[in-house]
Amino acid sequence: MSYAIFRTQKMKSTVIDKCQRHNQRENKNYSNKDIDFNKTNLNYDLHNNHNIVYIDEINKKIKERYTGTKAIRKDAVLNVECLIT
Repeated sequence: MSYAIFRTQKMKSTVIDKCQRHNQRENKNYSNKDIDFNKTNLNYDLHNNHNIVYIDEINKKIKERYTGTKAIRKDAVLNVECLIT
């Protein structure tokens, strides 16, 4: 039987940098010893041609699109990460 997985995670400003380091393989040490760093060059991003700074992109999009009059809360959810397999 086939199945699919769809996972979402709300992200506040405190975890965006950690998510970026994980997704773009920027960490130097991992607890998983099965990672083959020789294959890192085979990783690719379906949307961006190069690594981006997540918080800069998020702030840019908020500045372009936010039409409210109130300031955005410091503990606001700024991004929702989705994983589909």
